[in-house]
Amino acid sequence: MRLQSPTSMNFLRPSQLLMQNQMKILLNVHYKKLSFTMSDRASNEKLANKLLVEWRSEALKSDNNEIDDVLSFHCMAHVLLGFHRYICTDMKTMEKELEKKQGPIGRDALPMFKMWSKRETVVERVAKTTSDIFGPVGDHLGLRDAWEAHCAANGIRSVIGNYKDNRFNGLFQTAAEILYHRQEFIKVLHLVPNNNKKIQAVKADLQSKCVEEMLGALCILYIQITGPYWWLVTEGSVPYLCLGPIIKKLENVLKVSEENPEKLLDITDKNMKWFDSENVEIPHEEKFVQVINTIEPTEFLNDTLKTMAAAMKRTIQKQLQDFLVGQFSEEPSEYDLKRTKFAHNTNLGCEHHFGDLDSSQRRRPNASFHHHTSVQLLKRNREHLFEWLEQLKEDEQCNLMKTARSGGKAMRKRHREDEKKVSVNIYSHAFKKQNKKSQRVTSVDDDDSDDFSTMNQIDKELPDVNDTFVENEYLVVAYQDSWYPGVVDKVMSENKAVVNFMLPCKKAGTFQWPNSKDIQQVEKQFVLKKGLIPECINSGRQWFFREYQDINRLYEMYKLEYF
Repeated sequence: MRLQSPTSMNFLRPSQLLMQNQMKILLNVHYKKLSFTMSDRASNEKLANKLLVEWRSEALKSDNNEIDDVLSFHCMAHVLLGFHRYICTDMKTMEKELEKKQGPIGRDALPMFKMWSKRETVVERVAKTTSDIFGPVGDHLGLRDAWEAHCAANGIRSVIGNYKDNRFNGLFQTAAEILYHRQEFIKVLHLVPNNNKKIQAVKADLQSKCVEEMLGALCILYIQITGPYWWLVTEGSVPYLCLGPIIKKLENVLKVSEENPEKLLDITDKNMKWFDSENVEIPHEEKFVQVINTIEPTEFLNDTLKTMAAAMKRTIQKQLQDFLVGQFSEEPSEYDLKRTKFAHNTNLGCEHHFGDLDSSQRRRPNASFHHHTSVQLLKRNREHLFEWLEQLKEDEQCNLMKTARSGGKAMRKRHREDEKKVSVNIYSHAFKKQNKKSQRVTSVDDDDSDDFSTMNQIDKELPDVNDTFVENEYLVVAYQDSWYPGVVDKVMSENKAVVNFMLPCKKAGTFQWPNSKDIQQVEKQFVLKKGLIPECINSGRQWFFREYQDINRLYEMYKLEYF
């Protein structure tokens, strides 16, 4: 055993040694109990899981008992985002081929929209823009009010939601909602007196036959595939380890749909039911099924369904490979089911907690860390907590409450101390950065520590701190997010001036003047370069700085040192 020298050895009291041993034993117990991880399918998170397993093995290498493997679970809800992305990629190719044969689709056929963006697919654009003006948060020239009045006068119950409410199933569900109200939407759009271009674009899209059939295809897939899938992964009746047979059935249904897309139109076909459950709940299912029953099969609809089914099959085969031929494809053991019985099928709980924390901090921005922590612990667990509390005996409940009161005071005191430490660290960090910035305007000896070597290198390329501001001179100023060029509008003092800044364009090194002046007061130590003369391009609308690459390099050095 290697011995520490007396000068470096840490002498601990017996009580401290006992506490350290107890903590080590407790941590080892938790390491052994670690049964699974739940994350996204991003490569960096997979690498993090791998590092966690290696670290756990290293921590428990002295344990002679057999150690269970840590199972890597991945969020099943994110597969819906894969459906969305793969479908849009394939649909974009299909739309280009269709435009060559029949011309532009929807609003793109009108000359006024010739220059509008066409990066996203037509059906994705329709889902977003239609829900924007008709959805619950829509406030576009009073169109939402007109829609609600139309529904009240005609006894219609609106089902249109916000596209961003459910980012996982948003494309499919919103398409079904739009298809259900499509004719009524067109009626309301005809009655709107002030039609701007966005309203005209939505009207042109909804009146297009191709768009109608694309919406129909997504509506069918929502009822047959994505609606039941969302219920399956969020309801939690099927354990994660038991999803293998269901995923295989889903893959087979998608294979059949790719070969015979017309089978998806028959909602009653039991061979197309990949998930056998009478309890599946899909929002507004009856209304959407009624719409599907009125859809007439066409060649374009079948081609669209075939393209979408192939894209979804590819998603399953790529993202859910573990359930097809991998570690989760076989029937799980009773032991693995028992040690993962509390596992969810998604990591949405974590996302909900972050959302709750953001909401709590917006509502009470001045509340303490102790308050926000208490809110988060209780917000989504209070029902289960009180159910567990009611199961305890009366004397156990009393003892627990007494312990909680005394322990709560100690915890609050500790939280206050932690908040003070954070405040001190923030202040110290800010003061340190301020001192670094001030080094530019103070002399530094060559014999100082190595921390100033980088600053000296930067100072050689920066303007002389003794130079004064000159009105109407171009210069470049460093900010925390980037560098910006501008013109000195007014010299306020030897170290301060008012600068009229330019805005960056998409092309590197190109800038333009904003519609309204962006005027800021600038101190001399933040100036990166002076005496620039930009080139005028695009008939005076834009200006190009040939030195932008040198400025980028200088800014990165300056940012690392001073920001």
